Amino acid sequence: MRFIIFFVLSVFFLAELIYHSSNEIKYVSVASWNLENLFDTEDDPLTEDEEFTPDGSKNWTEDKLESKLNNLHKVIKFINNGNGPDVIAVQEVENLNVLQFLIKKCRYFRKYEAVHFESPDKRGIDVALLYDKNIFKPVKKFAHRVDLEFETRPVLEAVLKHTSGDTISFFVNHWPSRKGGKDLSEKYRMEASETLKSAIEQNFNNYQSGNIIILGDFNDEPGDKSISNLIENNSFNLLNLAENISLSDSGSYLYKGNWDMLDQIIISEKMTRCRIKYSDNSFKIVKPEFLITKNGKYKGSAIPTFGGKDYHGGYSDHFPVTANFLICN
Repeated sequence: MRFIIFFVLSVFFLAELIYHSSNEIKYVSVASWNLENLFDTEDDPLTEDEEFTPDGSKNWTEDKLESKLNNLHKVIKFINNGNGPDVIAVQEVENLNVLQFLIKKCRYFRKYEAVHFESPDKRGIDVALLYDKNIFKPVKKFAHRVDLEFETRPVLEAVLKHTSGDTISFFVNHWPSRKGGKDLSEKYRMEASETLKSAIEQNFNNYQSGNIIILGDFNDEPGDKSISNLIENNSFNLLNLAENISLSDSGSYLYKGNWDMLDQIIISEKMTRCRIKYSDNSFKIVKPEFLITKNGKYKGSAIPTFGGKDYHGGYSDHFPVTANFLICN
């Protein structure tokens, strides 16, 4: 009799386990992060990277690089409940070589591969997209040149196919800085905005899925002209997930005591109602306690690697941003 009761209970609990496993919520975790000058220690004769060498002004040694890689790895793993994101867009990386160093650090929790192009930027800083190869397969990649009077980072396009069979088109951005003043430099970010719009138009013509995720450091906020131009003046519908964050007393980057929401995730409206759809209110700025400056004039900001010329040994001067996308049957 006891055996029968035990058997019945075992079957019941097994059925419950199977039921909950089959009904487990599946989602894609996406993130974006400006890594603040992730350089290797070698001098590239084709770029102005001399300050990030052992003999340069930053005294950028192998030990400092190793420390930074460990710090970046720690934050990336923290995202998505300690599992790391499925996809992460990164900015301010010098080359594929140093990116592979970071991927190797993350290999114990993610099987990342990189989509990357060498940038014509005079400092040699690039953008890239890391994706878990167990979840996504690459379909297409392209670098869209931003045509300015000086060289800058291209808009990176990567079309990935999810294990569900759905494709998602990612656009990684690092728009020209506000050097020289926000107003004077605005035209450069407007040109980047136009480049991105054109790239999205081409994508819509080539792919019918309409699943588009735009990420990066835009060096402008959701209400600024370059972002409004992207959102409003087009033949497709886009939603800026960072829009409401920017209206509050918070941001992804602290500059002279003021918060800026420079790091954003923008999606096609279709991604609010498709098989892979945005999980409401999942967009957030990632601010673990260990990443936050606790005192001083930069209190509340992300702990940087450098503050001006001073070495802080931190992570990055930007906080990452993240969002989740549900996979619906």
